[in-house]
Amino acid sequence: MRQRLGLVLLTGLLLLPTACSRKALPTEPNASATSKGSIGASGLAPDRIDGSGAAQILGKTPSGALYALYRPERWNRDLVLYAHGYITPGLPIALPTADYAQEFRDLLLADGFAVAYSSYSENGLAVRDGIQNTKQLEGLFASRLGLPRRTFLTAHSLGGLLVVALAEQHPHRYAGVLSMSGVLGGSRLETDYVANIRVLFDYFYPGVLPGDLLHLPSGFDLNNDIIGPAVTAITTHGEGAFAISQILGIPFRSGEELVGAIVQGLVFQAIELQDLLARTGGKSFFDNSKTVYSGPLPPELLADLNARVARYDSPPDVDVFFDRYYKPTGELEIPMLALHSNFDPVVPVFHEKVYAELVQAHGNPALLVQRFNDRPEHVGFLPDEIMSAFLEVVHRADALRGHDGPGEEREDEGVVAGALAR
Repeated sequence: MRQRLGLVLLTGLLLLPTACSRKALPTEPNASATSKGSIGASGLAPDRIDGSGAAQILGKTPSGALYALYRPERWNRDLVLYAHGYITPGLPIALPTADYAQEFRDLLLADGFAVAYSSYSENGLAVRDGIQNTKQLEGLFASRLGLPRRTFLTAHSLGGLLVVALAEQHPHRYAGVLSMSGVLGGSRLETDYVANIRVLFDYFYPGVLPGDLLHLPSGFDLNNDIIGPAVTAITTHGEGAFAISQILGIPFRSGEELVGAIVQGLVFQAIELQDLLARTGGKSFFDNSKTVYSGPLPPELLADLNARVARYDSPPDVDVFFDRYYKPTGELEIPMLALHSNFDPVVPVFHEKVYAELVQAHGNPALLVQRFNDRPEHVGFLPDEIMSAFLEVVHRADALRGHDGPGEEREDEGVVAGALAR
């Protein structure tokens, strides 16, 4: 199913017209914020390097990832790597153009920063692939356009998990991190949240959706089989949705926000199911075999739920998969700024709490600054907001480690050699 689903609005929802059209998934970059100036369907364009020092290089790695490298005419010797969010499996591999990625790039270039980003070589829950391709960007840039003095990490959504992995595993290579609506609690925390939405929905609304958490019939239609029935069921019997919110801690201020969060979770489960099963070798990626569901609900309801809810068990090797790709440790050694909405319907704000506790446990809480807003949307940050937040990270990096002179290069030949070896 080559789909990209847009943010689901609740009451009065307009069902999407076809099952095979290109739509924006709630967990991936916001299609309503798509940038101007696309470089074409292939994602490639001719290199441009002029005598003034300005440069644009677009290329493709042996693994199939597209990449873009930009150096401004008056380069301040800092490089900014950008990691994009989730893209629906089955869509073409393409450079990011949504979430104001290009507008942010242009602001950075105008301020003297070089920029690099990748499509990754696969879509879906491409955590391992995204980490590798984002890390590789620095070497590609250094080998083509010059060794940067410092490198900063920026990201949206799933990309937030990728840059946290890079910052925690290679703190000496990076100067600071900006995460926006990031999956900072780890891929398992997010997939567990979505899985719980499905199993709890099936308990409170039995028979409404086809299949179950691990099985969907081939050729199912998102509009007719998932979105429409779910919206109808919830708006007809809202008590089930309210109970789900109390069990999972879904923040909402209106019925529309609550239905949106639940339906978007169901949509993500449907679209990502086969990709996740492929990554886990067909084994269950969810384990609620010992979960005791609780919340401020009647005891008799909770007792019945825990007795009758569908149970799943995942083997140890699936735990290893999620730990490696990726379970954040909180071992933060560079300044980080995380932006998030308290009412994010896709990547809940509890990801921020989890990561803050990890950083606190490792003794560097001052390195992490978190800022919250109350917008009921995912990755809804405007270019000027993004740029202002990024410059704050730069200023904190300057204050923490000092600012090298503009002509002073970092000695890191391994960055270049590593990229060329790939």
